[in-house]
Amino acid sequence: MKAKAIRILLWVAAAFFALLALVFFPSFSSLLFLLSALLAAPIAKVQNFLRGRGMQNRVKALLTAAVFIAGCLSAPPRPSSDTAQLSSANDAAKSISGVDVRNTPDKTSVETLDTQPELSQEPFAENLPEPVAPFWDAASMGNHPNVLLSGGKLYCRDGLTILPEADSASYLITRDSEENVRIDRSMSYINVWGNKIIYRDDATRHIRAYDMETRTDTELLTVNAGEIFVSGGQIFFSDLGQGASLFRASLDGGETTNVVLRSTGSFAVSGNQMFYLGNDQTLYSGELSPSGGISGTPEALASPVERFYLEYAGLLAESGDTIFRISLNGEDASKVYTSDNDTMRLVGAYNENIFYQENGNLYLLGNESNPIISTSHLYYASPARNGVSEIMVVAYDKVDGAGQVNAHLLSVHK
Repeated sequence: MKAKAIRILLWVAAAFFALLALVFFPSFSSLLFLLSALLAAPIAKVQNFLRGRGMQNRVKALLTAAVFIAGCLSAPPRPSSDTAQLSSANDAAKSISGVDVRNTPDKTSVETLDTQPELSQEPFAENLPEPVAPFWDAASMGNHPNVLLSGGKLYCRDGLTILPEADSASYLITRDSEENVRIDRSMSYINVWGNKIIYRDDATRHIRAYDMETRTDTELLTVNAGEIFVSGGQIFFSDLGQGASLFRASLDGGETTNVVLRSTGSFAVSGNQMFYLGNDQTLYSGELSPSGGISGTPEALASPVERFYLEYAGLLAESGDTIFRISLNGEDASKVYTSDNDTMRLVGAYNENIFYQENGNLYLLGNESNPIISTSHLYYASPARNGVSEIMVVAYDKVDGAGQVNAHLLSVHK
């Protein structure tokens, strides 16, 4: 009767150990642990071994005890919930070099932003710390780079403003608050180089140039243009008719050469450095060669990235519900802001200001409790500062019943 009670207790212990193995040790090595638990009951034969009752019982008891001990030693510790959540994401990113922004440390937005020096409003590269200052050459860019990365829907630099009117069907050019000239076209990716405004005509998606001296408007390239970025006296653009590959051309629209022969998204050029998003949501960087393309193999900096912007000493990127700061070489990344709202979208960055939207409202990072625009809009583009106190941004809204959107300029003093 006593031996039967012992066997029952051991079987109960076996079931308990089996349950523990299934819940806390779901791995291959823990199969030994599970097996040992299921075999725990025959350990009762240890009594026979100790009493010297038969060689067969002794062998069975020794084998069972050995398996049980081996299983206990081989069972791995239970992974933390954070590690478990990241495992599948990390596996998917193993083939991509650079930072996986899903697996980076947290830094609060205030802590991170407080490390930045106070920057002047214009030009973009003024007062930047070494060795980054030579890299961001404001004079070589046709507009603030982050305005272009956010659609290039406006221009306000050096006393010259090019701003949309009404529903953006026309644009008004104003120099030093005096001369007003109207262009009756909807424009995007507005660049200024010398006396020329180089832009994308939204109606045709062709690249055009407006001469502010002669007031003549000329078509430069009859391509299906995506983004346009003027840098170093050359026009860089993506051609959606060529699989969204990147090209560059001279200011008169001639001598077009391929830069990146693959599908791309947003891109930026500063000096001889290019950053661009691939269709695999990887952020790449590469050095431009004199012959036209990128020298060597582009470097993968981070993935997955939905949109990115330039900072004085790095890059800002959005991935899912989080905004990251990424080093220029892609070796380091830190979380700047994580939202619990799935409508969050990184809108842009203008010097020390970082703009994002949630629920149709526009916010400045670091002031999450007070939106700078609280009238809900579909989305925002091209935020910029006109002087010290005025923030300009283009807001988009749906056109009732048309399945389209229109754009209009908003101005806030802050």
